[in-house]
Amino acid sequence: MPTPLLELEGLSVSYGGMRALSDVSLVIPEGCVVALLGANGAGKTTTLRAISGLVRPDSGRIRFRGRSIERTSPHRIASMGVMHVPEGRGIFRSLTVAENLEMAEYGRGEKSDVPVVEQAVAQFPPLGNRLRQLAGTLSGGEQQMLALARAFAAKPQLLMLDEISMGLAPLVTEKLFVAIREVAATGVGMLLIEQYVDAALGLADYGYVLEKGRIVDMGDAGDLRAGDALAAAYLGAAL
Repeated sequence: MPTPLLELEGLSVSYGGMRALSDVSLVIPEGCVVALLGANGAGKTTTLRAISGLVRPDSGRIRFRGRSIERTSPHRIASMGVMHVPEGRGIFRSLTVAENLEMAEYGRGEKSDVPVVEQAVAQFPPLGNRLRQLAGTLSGGEQQMLALARAFAAKPQLLMLDEISMGLAPLVTEKLFVAIREVAATGVGMLLIEQYVDAALGLADYGYVLEKGRIVDMGDAGDLRAGDALAAAYLGAAL
């Protein structure tokens, strides 16, 4: 198995006394894409927020390249190469598209050989006609392109994506997944939450299934597709 990029060990998180995660352990090997699956409320977003430092765990360990980060500030975690694209995109709505992209270079602390705006337009051509436009006035699909382009430009070692297809047309989602697949092919590790389970498992090497804050199944993406635990987790939340 490749060297672990990220490891969660016995992670538990609570909100106001309500347990959101219970003893969650998972591994993202170097250069692998891992899908985190489960119904709404299963704890998927909380897992990403804990990794990026936005919530503090009650117990457990989070290790990035062997270093414990569960008590590290979000901006420090980001500077280490962990990039989080949250549900809702997380763009700076009052800045222009170009200014949003330039923030990636600022956060990285170094200049790229190819300007970040040029990189973004090459990957997402529709942004080329929107560079002077305020990000908050873009369509939903264009906002998601901007969020992804900014994340890619930051040259992450681990990219965490939370429901990038939410509210988007299938054709737009397909284009976004093409871009994600291209970035994954460069060896960037990914942790992916996605409502389109087949698409997520088609991209992933490995997957974990969360149900009510606990890991109930894990395995190769193809095995999870064929198994019953994933369907049971979604069905259980609907009952």
